[in-house]
Amino acid sequence: MKKIILSAFALFLLFSPQAFAHTYLDVTTPANEEVVTTDIQTIELNYSGQIEEGSFFTLEGSDGNEIPVSSFAVNGGKLTGHLDEPLNNDTYTVKWNSISQDGHPLSGDFSFTVDKAVDEQIDEVKTEEQPNIQNTEQESENMTPSTEVVEKDEQNSSTPLIIAGIILTVLIAISAFVLWKRKK
Repeated sequence: MKKIILSAFALFLLFSPQAFAHTYLDVTTPANEEVVTTDIQTIELNYSGQIEEGSFFTLEGSDGNEIPVSSFAVNGGKLTGHLDEPLNNDTYTVKWNSISQDGHPLSGDFSFTVDKAVDEQIDEVKTEEQPNIQNTEQESENMTPSTEVVEKDEQNSSTPLIIAGIILTVLIAISAFVLWKRKK
C-alpha cells in the first residue's frame, strides 16, 4: 500500500508543475486597446515562455481587410512582425497563432488604434471632403473592437490538468486514510 501511495504522490509531483507551465501571451507592443500616435511598422508579441518557429499573426484593418506582414521573427519568447509601410490612421486587430515550446497551440487577438497627427496641408485638402470624413469617424467610433480574453483560454487549457491533480490528491488522501485505519 505504501508503494501505491508513494507512486501516486510521485506522479502528482511530476505532473503538477506542467499544469501551470503553459506559455501565455504576456505583453504586446502596441498594447491591447492602445492609441498609437506615431508611425508604426513593427508589432511585437512577448510570451511568458519560449515559442516555436511557425508562430505568426495576421493584421486586419477596421474594414476587415488584411494588411500584409512582410516578415516574422521568433526569438525565444518574442514574436516580431515587420510591415513594409507605416500603418495609416485606423483601428487594427491582431489575430495571433503560436506554438509553445511544449507543443501547446496558443491563439487570440487584440486591437489597437493608430491616430497620428495629420499635416496642415493635408487638412486643407480634406476640408472639402469633411462631411464624408466625419461620417467615417462617427462610424469608426461606434465600432467596438473584439478582444479575446487570453487568460480565459489559458485557464481552460490547464483545467483538465488541475482537475487531474485534485483527483490524484483526493485518491492519495483516501489511500492514506485507509492505510491509517488498517494500522489501528
